[in-house]
Amino acid sequence: MFTGLIETIGILRDTKKFSNKLLAGIEIENFESVKTGDSISCNGVCSTVAKIENNIYYFEYMAETLDKTYFDGLKRNQKVNIERALISNGRFDGHFVQGHVDEVGKIKNIYKKNNNISFQISYSSKFDNYIIKKGSIAVDGVSLTVADVKKESFKVSLISHTFENTNFKNKNIGDPVNLEYDLIGKYLHKFYQNSKNENSSNIREVLKEW
Repeated sequence: MFTGLIETIGILRDTKKFSNKLLAGIEIENFESVKTGDSISCNGVCSTVAKIENNIYYFEYMAETLDKTYFDGLKRNQKVNIERALISNGRFDGHFVQGHVDEVGKIKNIYKKNNNISFQISYSSKFDNYIIKKGSIAVDGVSLTVADVKKESFKVSLISHTFENTNFKNKNIGDPVNLEYDLIGKYLHKFYQNSKNENSSNIREVLKEW
């Protein structure tokens, strides 16, 4: 589990493609506390550290992950958002981010005015039920608030600190981004769908009380 607050930026230094997986080596500075087997969010993807060589952390990505993300198209020296897993006794900022990417969106437009920076990002209409204005969404692992929603696209606004300390600083129009929709929204939608089932009278009674 993660919060969507990026701790540092890694740099992709090595990739090896196999028939059914990808091995990625990401250089991460000042991460000595991380060990083999730990979970790290890399551009919003929950990744397990397979091995460590100096400051290069290696992660394996299987076919399912490659299908849901744009990791198969990562290039060397590309910047990667990095966040360690949430610890139980730590502060919780951002929102619940699992690191389970739902789909890949694309940056449609970038708006810059003074210190205000906004990104218009496309998404699939099949996820309409999981995205609302003022709701939370993880974009490349960054916890952001949805500023506006239009047909198959949404806008997020970044404060200067977030822009300068994430890979958004290096993004261009047309670039892909990993999208993970709000976990709570997913459960509420599932709860509502079940309530419409004629065999789910107990759930309907709970909803009436709400």
